[in-house]
Amino acid sequence: MPIAYHELKPQESQIQLNEVNFILRPFDLSAQVWAYNHFATPEKPNGVEILSERIQDINDFGAVLDTTWHLLKDKAHFHNNQDNFNRAVDTLKHKYSKAMEFRQAIVQCLGVSQPKLDEIQGDIELKKSLTADV
Repeated sequence: MPIAYHELKPQESQIQLNEVNFILRPFDLSAQVWAYNHFATPEKPNGVEILSERIQDINDFGAVLDTTWHLLKDKAHFHNNQDNFNRAVDTLKHKYSKAMEFRQAIVQCLGVSQPKLDEIQGDIELKKSLTADV
């Protein structure tokens, strides 16, 4: 389900963690550079493409956490420490549903329209149901 660049309109999105709302900033040029530095490999130099693949992998929560942290506007709530943020997420009872919420927020930050989000959500739910049957 490739998305063309002209379909992207980066925007802020919101997540909730322990009953506190947080804003994620739009996925801008600096975030693209971060993705390149964080995810690119010599074999796959497009870090944003790798990030996109990893975000769609329902078993890869690490990329979701790293990206959420990177896009988080108010890091002071976690004393500007990603480990504190990760620990806050680890204490949640329903981490899988929180991962889904974070994924959707990241996709919105990338600038994907609601119809595309619905399509992506449908694909994720399909993958989830297929892996549950195995």
